[in-house]
Amino acid sequence: MRSKEEADHSLPYLLAVAMLDGQVLPEQYLPERIAASDVQELLRRVEVRPDPELSRRFPREHSARVRLRLGDGRTLEREQHDYEGFHTMPMGWDAVAAKFDRLASRVDAGLRGRIKDAVARLEAITIDELTDALAAVPSPIEKESR
Repeated sequence: MRSKEEADHSLPYLLAVAMLDGQVLPEQYLPERIAASDVQELLRRVEVRPDPELSRRFPREHSARVRLRLGDGRTLEREQHDYEGFHTMPMGWDAVAAKFDRLASRVDAGLRGRIKDAVARLEAITIDELTDALAAVPSPIEKESR
């Protein structure tokens, strides 16, 4: 596995990097993180097996079960049926704003605030107000050339 596209579609990669890093965010898709030996070694030990009972619950539930077999013989298991951000458990505004700030951290804080304000008032503003704020975000190429 060498690319973001491969990693993004690899359940073993996603599980391994989530266990190691405690998150799956843009930095987990950096080429050096994907290629890191700790992730590569752990992902080779991940087995993915479908469970027909969990699959039957979809799309009402987005169920998953993770089972870890530890070196000392113990087994840890967690089953989850709902996740913040899915249609069954929408994110609140504070969580959405915090996620936006985290993902857009390279954008000037003032501009991020302007975008959040426009989104918070979507029903009361013209589309130009939102698109003007979004158009002010520098492209990655513009940032590199500065």
